[in-house]
Amino acid sequence: MEGAVALSSWLRTNLKYPVIAQEHGVQARVLILFVVDKNGKITEPVPVLLRNMNNTAQYADYLEQVSQGKKSKDEAVALRRALSELEKEGMRVVGIMPDWKPGKKNGEAVDVKFTLQITFRLQ
Repeated sequence: MEGAVALSSWLRTNLKYPVIAQEHGVQARVLILFVVDKNGKITEPVPVLLRNMNNTAQYADYLEQVSQGKKSKDEAVALRRALSELEKEGMRVVGIMPDWKPGKKNGEAVDVKFTLQITFRLQ
């Protein structure tokens, strides 16, 4: 198995859905930018985007409900923490990825930037 199929399989095996996100029903897409260096090592990972899939305005709705006394501040903080944990898990899993095949240009290995989208979806 190689390429995208191997990556998907590896992610399914190694990705752990953070418990707090499960408890609050939070689903999101996390984008992690990294470099595959000329030796195939993953370097310079950085999260570039986190998108809450439940509802892009969910956090704003929580804050509004907090201000109206319908939700506690603790619930809004828990949602924010759940999103943060999803981002951390994306970074963790990228950090433990096995080496990749390096990119090549004119037959020589080169550093290549890559953006990985990790979707956290409750089943």
